[in-house]
Amino acid sequence: MNRKVRIQKRKQIPDRRQKDLQIALRLLPFFHQKSSVGLYLPVRGEADGFELLARLAAGNLKSEDVLSFIRQHPALTTEQLQAIQKLSVIAPVVYAPKVLSKTEMAMYPLFKRDLEKNEVYEEVDEKERNCSTQNEWSEKGKEKSAESLVAFYQTERRPASFAPFTPQWIEDLYDLFNVEPGEFGLLEPCPRKGKKPLEVPEVLLIPLLAFCDGYRIGYGGGYYDRYLAAHPQCLRIGIAYDQQEEIFEPQPWDERLDVIVTPTRTLFYGRQERKEDES
Repeated sequence: MNRKVRIQKRKQIPDRRQKDLQIALRLLPFFHQKSSVGLYLPVRGEADGFELLARLAAGNLKSEDVLSFIRQHPALTTEQLQAIQKLSVIAPVVYAPKVLSKTEMAMYPLFKRDLEKNEVYEEVDEKERNCSTQNEWSEKGKEKSAESLVAFYQTERRPASFAPFTPQWIEDLYDLFNVEPGEFGLLEPCPRKGKKPLEVPEVLLIPLLAFCDGYRIGYGGGYYDRYLAAHPQCLRIGIAYDQQEEIFEPQPWDERLDVIVTPTRTLFYGRQERKEDES
């Protein structure tokens, strides 16, 4: 089965919204006491369990929103409730991949507010000098108001339309993102001139077209395999629907994942041995 066929089959998987929620809940334990998480922006029909994390990291969910979410999902376990509450207080910095060359990618902050303070304010200062009036950007707002910062950036790089399979949370949070159109029709972070990636995320969430025994079939560029080989310290988690499990032989250069999370299973591999938790 070629990659185009796998992509089309993935898009036809039913009840994706509910499945994505189950993935999100299964991911919660992996964010505990983590300062940084790398994820992909699922705009090609990939499994997507990131809405809750992204909204919490963006400060887009207020305490009453978190309580509303909890009331809407009465089957949440005590551990899940505690994890959501902790994330609502201290969420990790969220990173996303950017293609740097034909062989290399790197991770950059997804949200503007997670960039180095001086880096953000340098750009704000430049915009401030171009303001038509002196009060367009107050010193107080510059220091304290995230909403003002977002408003200042708003609409600059927002696309006229989004790809058909773009999740609603990406559209809702787009004005908070540090992104621009990149390679392969994807949204990618925009690194500032002279700035390097700030760190390697502690947890890396990885897209796939198919999986088997901890290995994945990706889009064919080898970017994630090279990144994982160069950064073995990442906890590497593949995100998939159960229907994407196949039987195939991995290639010699394929990097094994530590975990694969689906709506119904959390599969642990540890790069050595495999065990399965279907609780």
